[in-house]
Amino acid sequence: MNVVEIENLTKTYEGFTALDNVSLTIGQGEIFALLGPNGAGKTTLLRVLTGILLPDAGRARLLGSDEGMAAVREKVGYLPEERGLYKKQKVGDILVYFAQLKGMSPTFCFL
Repeated sequence: MNVVEIENLTKTYEGFTALDNVSLTIGQGEIFALLGPNGAGKTTLLRVLTGILLPDAGRARLLGSDEGMAAVREKVGYLPEERGLYKKQKVGDILVYFAQLKGMSPTFCFL
């Protein structure tokens, strides 16, 4: 099974082309890294692959799914460079918040 399948993927932002007809396949068990300078499209590719952004053209499949990514989100985590965490918030509160985003009840809490 291929873990990642990207076919002719294109994504633009107000005239800037972040991804231009990108195709890529990563098989199960392979190790892969995205390397490049700022603005090369690495983050855009990950966001399209995880369903955070929609492509302008082409197709991206992660774990065999390209149907809204809901099932995939239960199996894959994505932590962008900008995490959006609050420095003065307690770690336990942050964990409860993220658990609730995933549909868990706050009563599971270990605090």
